[in-house]
Amino acid sequence: MDYVHIVGTVTDYETVKRGGKLASLSIIVDELNSVDSTFRKNLFKAYPDVDSKGGYTFNEKFMLLSNDVTPTFCRLSVETMDYINKFTRDTVYFSIQ
Repeated sequence: MDYVHIVGTVTDYETVKRGGKLASLSIIVDELNSVDSTFRKNLFKAYPDVDSKGGYTFNEKFMLLSNDVTPTFCRLSVETMDYINKFTRDTVYFSIQ
């Protein structure tokens, strides 16, 4: 059993010389097949309330049941949308041994 910590900051870019405001944020961690990167299962989902905030710092933790023999290959996706419907997705791939 392993605990996975995800820490980060999301900000909206300045729009027309004013600070932007976030409308939505999703933080998703999926387990992927280590050979062909296909989806296996969802490990974590969070949808923090960021309505009208210019930025948000997250510190999330979840438990991963591992077999201690082969690494678990994962994908972290952080998706945001602001009030002018600008959509941004950042993706990080990592493995847990």
